[in-house]
Amino acid sequence: MAAPSATADCVILLHGLAKSNGSMKKLQQTIAEAGFRTVNVDYPSTDFPIEELAGPAIAPALDQCAAPDSQGSGARASGSKKSRVHFVTHSMGGILVRQYLSQVKLDNLGRVVMLGPPNQGSEVVDKLGKFPGFHFMFGDAGLQLGTGKMSVPNQLGAANFDVGIIAGTKSINPILSTLLPNRDDGKVSVARTRLEGMNDHLEMPVTHVFMMKNAGVIEQVIHYLRHGRFQRDSTDTANGDDSTSAPRQEKILFPEPAADTDEASGTPPSGDRGQSTSVHATINGHQAIEYLLDAKTGQSLALDLHSDNAHAAYRITAPAAARALHNGHGQQSSYSVTLPRDGTYRLLIYLLEGAASAGESAEFSLDIQLRNPG
Repeated sequence: MAAPSATADCVILLHGLAKSNGSMKKLQQTIAEAGFRTVNVDYPSTDFPIEELAGPAIAPALDQCAAPDSQGSGARASGSKKSRVHFVTHSMGGILVRQYLSQVKLDNLGRVVMLGPPNQGSEVVDKLGKFPGFHFMFGDAGLQLGTGKMSVPNQLGAANFDVGIIAGTKSINPILSTLLPNRDDGKVSVARTRLEGMNDHLEMPVTHVFMMKNAGVIEQVIHYLRHGRFQRDSTDTANGDDSTSAPRQEKILFPEPAADTDEASGTPPSGDRGQSTSVHATINGHQAIEYLLDAKTGQSLALDLHSDNAHAAYRITAPAAARALHNGHGQQSSYSVTLPRDGTYRLLIYLLEGAASAGESAEFSLDIQLRNPG
């Protein structure tokens, strides 16, 4: 067991509608054993609307993450870097996070993992919400989880943070499943767990009610918290076997500067002149390569990706940013940007999910040009 350190990232867990934090206890314990600090929130999910639940549930948890000796793991050392805060949610807990982040910017926000979230509402609420007793059992928040005019999830818009979503495909309630189109987990259809702007989406043969206690799901959660993507094994994804490694990392190195460049920075001191280089590689299936590029505020970056596979994709992320600067894909894709901050930029090259799962490969070349301002 890896005891959480004083500077370990903190994970806030949020249960679903009509549940308690006890439902997240196994998940919390395993995440803590993986070396994270944890705060398992209990909130009165059926007593208030979502808008009134989000702040009182999440703000105190953020305080606990920042407080000295939270869960006995100690405070950050004086002057040390602020640790990141992640969220792991079940069902409506994910909607609370979306509601909160739509109002509050967290500079140290890390990753969010949602289990069975009704990100586009659920038809179950549409059908059963009008029946006597539904409001009594599930409150205002329950009625807000449908797909119609009252739907809070459908009013919150796309994700502007790093989020991975796990959708269940098994049901222990065949009656409720008849109210849902196509595949579902007994409460939410797979299609309605999806969220525009999400980073990754994984289907697993688990049920809505018990997915947060499933060992394979828990392993996937931890993998996403560490790597920013789910692990996939062509023989047994559901068991959570960690056969897929994190993306291979390579540092972008430019050719030696000419005699009239600034040797200290390795870049031209002024004007339009810049540095350029090209990288060539092949990726297969869920393999990915992450290129690291050191750059400064105000420099201009131009990328030009050429591949023999139209499903080749890339994502560029600024230092300490919660979301990508840009996502692109195709056999030819170009992008240019004036960089917003100093530090190491991350450029991930990968295959889109369908092509990756099919075991396709992509040979690519990436042209990179970095120019100084002026």
